[in-house]
Amino acid sequence: MIQMFLKKNKIQLLTAISILFLSGLLINFNFFDFQANLFNNKKAPAYDGLVMPVQKIPDWVNIDANKWNYNYASLNSSDVVKIPKYDPAELTIPFDQIDWNDKDDLKIRNAQITYSVPYMGNYKLDGHEHVGSHLAVDIKTATGTPVHAIGNGVVVKTSNISTGFGKHVVVRHDDFPSYENPKIKTTYYSSYSHLNSIDVNDGEIVLKNQIIGTVGDTGTATTPHLHFQIDKDNAPWHPYWPFTSAEAAAAGLSFFEAINTGFAKEKALSTTINPMLYVQKYADEVEVDFEDDNFSNDTSIETGELIEDEKLENNEHVNSDLVTPTIEDDLPPTDDNEIEKKVSTEQPVRVDVENRSFLDLDTFELKYPDSFTLDQPVTIKIIALDENRKVISDYEPESEINIAIENGSAELSTTYLKPSDFNNGSATFTITPEAEYGLKFSVTDGNDVKVYSKIMKASIFSDLTKDDPVFAAVNFLKNNEIVRGYPDGSFKAESPVSRVEALKFIYEGLNKDFRRTVILEFRDTDSKAWYARYVAAAHQERIIEGYPGNYFLPANTVTRAEFIKMLLLSADIDVEENFNEIKPYQDVELTDWHIKYIAKAKEMNLLDPNRSKIQPNEPLSRGEVSEILYKLIVTKLNNRDSFSDGLVVSNSDIEDFYN
Repeated sequence: MIQMFLKKNKIQLLTAISILFLSGLLINFNFFDFQANLFNNKKAPAYDGLVMPVQKIPDWVNIDANKWNYNYASLNSSDVVKIPKYDPAELTIPFDQIDWNDKDDLKIRNAQITYSVPYMGNYKLDGHEHVGSHLAVDIKTATGTPVHAIGNGVVVKTSNISTGFGKHVVVRHDDFPSYENPKIKTTYYSSYSHLNSIDVNDGEIVLKNQIIGTVGDTGTATTPHLHFQIDKDNAPWHPYWPFTSAEAAAAGLSFFEAINTGFAKEKALSTTINPMLYVQKYADEVEVDFEDDNFSNDTSIETGELIEDEKLENNEHVNSDLVTPTIEDDLPPTDDNEIEKKVSTEQPVRVDVENRSFLDLDTFELKYPDSFTLDQPVTIKIIALDENRKVISDYEPESEINIAIENGSAELSTTYLKPSDFNNGSATFTITPEAEYGLKFSVTDGNDVKVYSKIMKASIFSDLTKDDPVFAAVNFLKNNEIVRGYPDGSFKAESPVSRVEALKFIYEGLNKDFRRTVILEFRDTDSKAWYARYVAAAHQERIIEGYPGNYFLPANTVTRAEFIKMLLLSADIDVEENFNEIKPYQDVELTDWHIKYIAKAKEMNLLDPNRSKIQPNEPLSRGEVSEILYKLIVTKLNNRDSFSDGLVVSNSDIEDFYN
């Protein structure tokens, strides 16, 4: 493809477009209110600057033709360069005015290929801003390219849809400087779409520069790229889009025409900002080593297909972006294969010293687990690699190797490694984490070869594995600070749940408001106890009732029927709807007080519909309570009538969370 790209006198860049169609609004405002409320109490660390969402891109104008479709992990360090500056003026320069022999002009070409559609651009491929309705910036890069959170924030949405934005992540940033005035603080929502993988969970706190996923071509896209967008707080949903296909049709426009003519431009401008200019305005200089990015080595690329309007479901929000550049002109003459191969300016610096193993050092590889247990040492292995990613078995550093904590809190076994610490090209040290979020460390040698770890996270609980049936539920609730473990790091999923503990699960899980006045009318409750506000609120809202003699029995284990009733009433679920007085389970009688609640829970798949008996009067465990609550939350977040097992595509991630 590089040979196609080198045109002797005249070169034009054409881009295939995956056209976006909107078939009515996807948004249900109650759903978004619920989503926002669920994570409103989560706070990320204070603003401390911004970084680019993508930091390395293929050196499009210099790499070999066969590498254009390589996975990022398969590219060499000489194949990639720092992401170019987003300069609106340079993006509009015609290709026939750019010289192939001019180094600065080649940088402009790289930028024009990388930023395939600018902010508020159109599909005329002229590079102009503010001439269309495309309210994001498309960043073309290789599949698997790491995507970084631009700043500290809270993940308020992860989703995987087959069309539109595909796999995408939305992060809320509180108290960030406004685009117009750094002295004014505001809330922004950054979104990252068409991802190949998602590495964060809903409700998770992320830190600036943390890898949250990798670039892909999921959804309505035919080439790997990142659709990068920043919404203002006034946008009614995220990622925002300013019009539907029905609205465009009513104006006599196809979707393509609507984008090109700037249809609904005012809405887009009032609810978004130029994402690249904003990041560049406040960006830090962050050193990121190409070799240190850990991601999939899968080199396969899936080619998307353009989706016709009539094939889309009426409730699907679909996004469009530009794709792989192609050339329409003939190839330039060449002398066999003697096209001069340009060398990237970002090659690692080599120092002329006698020690061969030091001279050959290209990078370090770090090996460590993805998760950790608080206050327990984690062994880190550092391996010296040459430029071919081969271990330098006789590596002996010229000076000490420095180790530093970049983010988070942890105790190091040592802050440096001596030359004698290396054996067969590797050495080890330990880190003892002291906080759950954001642990990241760096390793630097005397020649400034520096690598960073990925963000490490605390493991969920010591007594739960990913194979545990309740793992996804407990993981979700823990990430949203609804459940906590015991001092020994365990969750104790089999332990019973008391009636007051059940109320806390429900009120925290549904993020319900509390009345200011705490009045406990039961004889066996204490207005100063930790459970007082939960019991008072539930009683005032008629979610619970007492026992004869005005007792509540707070320490009694909650039964399955009691918990289901409290949960459905707290979530404002209509239990009378479609109730046909048919026994839902063999051990639930038509005369039982709880039959309509059990029937509704079965209908919503909160309880296993395949069981013949449900044991309504049996006590519930912490694991069972977590699973039922999780199913209801996910059902509401998806604005559906029932829970679907298809939402969980792995043991710890919720892929289809906001369809």
